[in-house]
Amino acid sequence: MSIISYAQNFEDVMLWRALGHVAEGFYIDVGAQHPTIDSVSKAFYEHGWRGIHVEPTSTYATLLRQDRPDETVLQAALTHTHGTLTFYEIPETGLSTADATIAERHKQQGFQTRETTVPCLTLADVFEHAGSRDIHWLKIDVEGFERQVLEGWGQSLARPWIVIVESTLPLTTIESHSHWEPLLLGRDYEHAYFDGLNRYYVSTGHPELREAFRAGPNVFDGFALNGTASAPFCHLVQAHHKTQVDCAQAELAQAKHTAQQEITRLTDALATQRELHTKQEQALGEQLRASNDAVHQLESTLVDQGRANVEKEQSLMRDHANRVESLLQQLQASETELRQLMQEGAARERELTRQAAQIREEVDELLRTLVQREKEFSQELMQTRQHGEQALADQFYASQAELRRLAQEGIEREQVLTQHNLQVRQQMEALLRSVAQRESDFARELLQTRREAEQITAEQARVHAELERTLRHEGAEREHALTEQIGQLRLEVKELLHSLAQRESEFSRELQQVHRDAQQAVGEQARVHAERDQALVQQLLTAHAELRSAEARGRDRERQLDQEISSTQAKLIQLTQAHATLEAQLREQMAAAQHTTLALKASLDAIHTSFAWRLTAPVRWIGSLLFTPLPLPRTQAAPIFSSAAAQPPAPACAAPAPTSTLTQQRPSETGISALAINTPMNCPSIAHTLDELLSYHDQQFVHSAYLTVLGRNPDPDGFRYYLARVRQGVSKIQILSQLRFSQEGKARGSSLSGLDAAVASYRYLKLPLIGWLLGLMVRVQHAGATHQKLNAIENQIYVLGDENQRRFARLENAVTDLHHAVMQQAQTTVTAQGGAPNHSRVALASTSFRPPEPEGLKQLSPRARDIYSQLKQAAATHVEGVA
Repeated sequence: MSIISYAQNFEDVMLWRALGHVAEGFYIDVGAQHPTIDSVSKAFYEHGWRGIHVEPTSTYATLLRQDRPDETVLQAALTHTHGTLTFYEIPETGLSTADATIAERHKQQGFQTRETTVPCLTLADVFEHAGSRDIHWLKIDVEGFERQVLEGWGQSLARPWIVIVESTLPLTTIESHSHWEPLLLGRDYEHAYFDGLNRYYVSTGHPELREAFRAGPNVFDGFALNGTASAPFCHLVQAHHKTQVDCAQAELAQAKHTAQQEITRLTDALATQRELHTKQEQALGEQLRASNDAVHQLESTLVDQGRANVEKEQSLMRDHANRVESLLQQLQASETELRQLMQEGAARERELTRQAAQIREEVDELLRTLVQREKEFSQELMQTRQHGEQALADQFYASQAELRRLAQEGIEREQVLTQHNLQVRQQMEALLRSVAQRESDFARELLQTRREAEQITAEQARVHAELERTLRHEGAEREHALTEQIGQLRLEVKELLHSLAQRESEFSRELQQVHRDAQQAVGEQARVHAERDQALVQQLLTAHAELRSAEARGRDRERQLDQEISSTQAKLIQLTQAHATLEAQLREQMAAAQHTTLALKASLDAIHTSFAWRLTAPVRWIGSLLFTPLPLPRTQAAPIFSSAAAQPPAPACAAPAPTSTLTQQRPSETGISALAINTPMNCPSIAHTLDELLSYHDQQFVHSAYLTVLGRNPDPDGFRYYLARVRQGVSKIQILSQLRFSQEGKARGSSLSGLDAAVASYRYLKLPLIGWLLGLMVRVQHAGATHQKLNAIENQIYVLGDENQRRFARLENAVTDLHHAVMQQAQTTVTAQGGAPNHSRVALASTSFRPPEPEGLKQLSPRARDIYSQLKQAAATHVEGVA
């Protein structure tokens, strides 16, 4: 089975000769580089082999993964240890190395190097990755790093059948195998072949493979060159291929030019035909328009007949346009076929170019082989002559010295020396004869190779000529067929013109018939007009009777609308009364809230101006220096009511209490303990700081304390108990201490910052005597009944503010609904009266209606004043609706 060789120095040919009988073998390529150029494994991959590639360069590793998706690519360097090493990458070459000395040498020669850090594996790791399968060949091309790679073999029992190692220093013929060859020989490998660049080693377990390495690559291996190798013997093939490609491209350009000229000629002819058709169509159009004008001038009342004539004319035009379109499509099909012919010619040209390239590659490969062999032979001959002459000179000088030193020993020594010189001369002559014989054999082989190359070139030229003749013949046939199609199209165009002339004659006859029909229709049209006038008179009488009936129905509708307006006015009066009631309730509630607020404020001022409060001021100051103050200070309690009244209502967690209950109870008439437990509140959440937790009041504080300290919602009994204590003015720290040191609180613990310190301070205050002294010095303001009363008042202010906020929200919603209902009723009334709403009139009525402002309006909060303004607007709308 023949192969296509991709390798740099026929390595794949030698390996295939030894292992070609193995089906679907396995290989390991260390330093794989490019997947095609100089690749040893590409030929085996094409014949079903698979293997492992080791390549540290990221560019080549990516190319290998793309070209060999079903193979393993290890992007790492091989050495005797694990870890990382500095790798010197020389882009777009196969000279990248891990040896710093070799990299420096390349840099001095003008190569650009790039240092990268790559991971390291050992050869034993690669063998382990391969598993227990047979490894048929192992190639190592690591640019001077061979010994480190082989030292990584370690204790692995893997034994590839053949090992091939690059054994010369990069870009030189200096052999370097003495540094690493003992490592291979010590693993039961024998040297089998040296190709000038690589050394081949065969495992002693497969001695039958040594026979394949008796000779180098030759014609009996039956291989073909790919031509992508970087070796010099491919240059001539590439140059020859370029020449053939240039010739083929020139011929293709000439063919394209000829085809373009023919296309231009056909396009011009088609344009001429289209212009002729356009002129004929314009003439026909003018005739048709003249005929239509004559018809309209003869009788303008024959509109229907004229439309029929126009439709007939348009039908003829469409037929003509369809025929022209059909001809254009046929011409486009001809152009498409011509382009397809050109594409086929280009494809054949590419095929010829590819074959020519393959021929050039083969010839270049042969020439490179011959040049390489000639160079090797010249070097070997020169070395042989130099060695022989040097040996002869050395022996001659030694003989002369021996003669001078041993002249007295006599003729016996001279005879021995003469015989020795004779033997040397005979050996020299035999060596020269051997060299001459080898030179003669090489010349014959070179001549034979050149003859074969010339025969191959001649055969390829003949094939190329035959293909070219075939292509030209097919092009001529297609051109002839295209010419015939164009002639056929011209005949069809002539037939179309003849058909158009016949249709024009028929149309003239039809037009004359239309004139005669028009004259006959004049009398008929006069009769029809008389009948139509009579029918119109009858229709007018009927319409007059229907108008009288509609007037009667209109009067009935007016009476009905008057009744609806009266009913609407009564409803508006009721709505006005309801508005007055709501306004009175609002004023009463706001007055009660103001009274309660003033009373609470007076109570707080009395406490703050008391003698006990002033007396304990120094103690509170000392306590603030010794202990962290516990929020909430007194100054934060005052704005609670105003902020609650100013803020919009928040969503509630519980359903609101009935309106009747809220309107009947007054904050000034009931205590904190009388408030309902189910008063709506804002949804609490887990507090993140102690200040945030203490800022809550009433139900919010109890809910947040349970969630923060115990991690759950309060049970009904606990909720009622702690809510009652909060409303009694018990310190929030005391309540938190109860929760914190309950069994559930101890089991759960608490991560709230500052809670444990505050609770500890509170517990110190509860100690006998010590707690009293600390309370006297530090926490006096929290210990007595006075502060408990302050806490109760503060909580009451919050509850009242929250309740007022909900009341304001309900009032606002009620007023808004009332406003919408009144506006809707007014619009319905105006619509029922039969007219569109007059917005200017509504605006005028709104501005003209100004109910008197109640006393104390300026003392209300901004929210209450907004509600009052909405009520006024609703009243103005009522007035506009009544008007």
